[in-house]
Amino acid sequence: VDFVEMLEGKVRPLDLAPGDVLFEGGKPSADAYILCDGAVEIVKDGIKHINIEVTNIADAVLFGEFNVLGLWRSPKATVRATKYSVVKIITTAALRQCFAAFPDESLIFRELVERRIEKDASKDISWTLGEELREELSREEVSLLPRNYVRLFTKDYDQIHLPRDLGEISEFQDLPPKPLEELAALMKLRLYVPQQVILQQGEDLFEIMILQRGTCSAEVFGADLQPMEGPSIVGGIASMITKKVFTTIIAEETCFVGAISKHRFATIMDKYPEFRRELLLQTNISFKRLCDDFHEQMLKASALRSHLAKVEILSEASSDFVAQLAQQMAPCLLLPGQSLVQEPENPKLYFIIEGHLHVMKNGYLVAALSSKSITGILDVYGIDTGDNVQVKTDEICKVGTVSRKALFGLFEKFEAERAKFEQHLHHLLDDQVGHRLKLPILSGMPSQFLQRVSLLLERRVLHPYTVLFEEGEVGSTMVVFNVGKADILFRGLQVSMLWAGKSFGGAQMMGVQRQYHATIKTKTMSHILLLTQQRFSSLTSPGPKRPWVATLKQRAKTAYQQELKLFRQKHAQFRVLGQSGVTSEMTSAIYSKMLLLQQILKSWHQICNGTLSEAGSHRSSVSKDALPAAPEVVDVPVIAVAAEAPGKKAPPAPPYPLLFSRALRPIRVVLVPSGKDPKKVKDRNRRAQAYVTED
Repeated sequence: VDFVEMLEGKVRPLDLAPGDVLFEGGKPSADAYILCDGAVEIVKDGIKHINIEVTNIADAVLFGEFNVLGLWRSPKATVRATKYSVVKIITTAALRQCFAAFPDESLIFRELVERRIEKDASKDISWTLGEELREELSREEVSLLPRNYVRLFTKDYDQIHLPRDLGEISEFQDLPPKPLEELAALMKLRLYVPQQVILQQGEDLFEIMILQRGTCSAEVFGADLQPMEGPSIVGGIASMITKKVFTTIIAEETCFVGAISKHRFATIMDKYPEFRRELLLQTNISFKRLCDDFHEQMLKASALRSHLAKVEILSEASSDFVAQLAQQMAPCLLLPGQSLVQEPENPKLYFIIEGHLHVMKNGYLVAALSSKSITGILDVYGIDTGDNVQVKTDEICKVGTVSRKALFGLFEKFEAERAKFEQHLHHLLDDQVGHRLKLPILSGMPSQFLQRVSLLLERRVLHPYTVLFEEGEVGSTMVVFNVGKADILFRGLQVSMLWAGKSFGGAQMMGVQRQYHATIKTKTMSHILLLTQQRFSSLTSPGPKRPWVATLKQRAKTAYQQELKLFRQKHAQFRVLGQSGVTSEMTSAIYSKMLLLQQILKSWHQICNGTLSEAGSHRSSVSKDALPAAPEVVDVPVIAVAAEAPGKKAPPAPPYPLLFSRALRPIRVVLVPSGKDPKKVKDRNRRAQAYVTED
């Protein structure tokens, strides 16, 4: 009912007067017509054959069903109205949409076509056509001719028919007939019109699709794969073990398809263990042929070199590099739906020799990879873009892998090839460059100039612990970090960091300052963008000075002064803390108040337990008699109060855990003896800032 209602909503009405032609034989048409009321006559070769009259909608007649289904290009006869008639038009596009929403309802039209073919096949046609007319017949038209007619006039004398037996499918050959007959009985018969999607990429694959007749195209993100023809299994025998549809399958012509539920297929396999064994054996044979071919083509060094030479990124590489790369490569065979897994310690670069893969970012399909391409270069270079990227195969793939260590070892000997791979890396990361230029120092620059800046940037890849700028070095280049992190070192101590979207050297690039005021040293593998003063000045010359340039220079000068002041302050703090032994390595974590407090409390605990070394400061002002017996308020350093308990002999004055700055001040502490009410003690000592109980 839903299918009929949807189809009724898409048909177009047409009124005919006596003598109007509904369609003419021999002229191309892709529509079907429903005669709802009225009368028409069918004329062929100028001869009137039959009159049809409809007075009740229940007796409506359908014309042109072979045309709307894409089986015929043009009608074989002319239909003309003999009285006022009401007709509804069904277009191929409307029928395609209805079939897509209700695929099982296409059986109605399929049965209609099959009855027509069987009816025509039963006729005894003894006449023949001339050679000229025979050559004009399309493949679709020939396929619908009676069998004896086909035997006479097809060049190869093949009899075209609809396969009903699953044994005709190559993957099911030599299998027991009984389970195949039961599978055929469970099969849902469908019809797909040209350009209708049979399987959509990314959907759940819960049915095994049998292409009985027709031709389908396969594509992944617009990339065309090898077409498939029936009779065959859509997606091959591997579709039986695949959960997702990895390739979009589209009918290129009218396709007769059978769908078998995977659940029912599994039931038949459980019912017939011998059938299951034979089917798995057939699958193994298929995979064995594939593996034998893989070993023949991939494991021989000469064959592997010839495959690598066809990879796009290696098209201009030297023969020595390709030969040494082949020696370092490990060939492998990947099954459909398999993910490419990287080892964090030693990731691999994948060279795709044959096959297609999908790139999924944050759970969404975003790209496709085909033969003669590479993947995994971001992992090899240790660059993390923050996206959850996963690469999966959509068919059996032949790939070769090279580890990071082996690849970088080759790059040391082949500089030109290293530059080629880094250029590919720049291309992958270039999408983020526009966002990285939204820097405070460049705010106020007109948008048209900002776009030109992105073209002037030099892209570069830096390995960890690479020094980009030296403090005191003369330079005129600004760096913007696209990916990665770096330390900012001032007078040998780390005072800050750079990460994605941050810049350094704006004052030098604008000509405000000649020398770099800090050292930049990378922490991780980084992708950076460099802008020199010379390239930047090309935006403003020749021609009059632009007012926004002066604004940028003033902003760069202010930023430089603020950075220098901040670096000096942090350096002074770190120097004092470094002398105090807070940490041996000055890192940005020292700014954490929690870390500093943790260090102090840990030192206090060591004093209380007497575990802190006495080799320390000479500035302790706490004597053995510093703590009075009575719980009165005294101004004492907090360490002395925490170090003793009432009634016990005070230990020797311990050294301070830190050489505190004079900016730190002592606090007033009240020791509350056991049995005393803390509330009353607090009331009497309102100026106290801390209370310590005796226990």
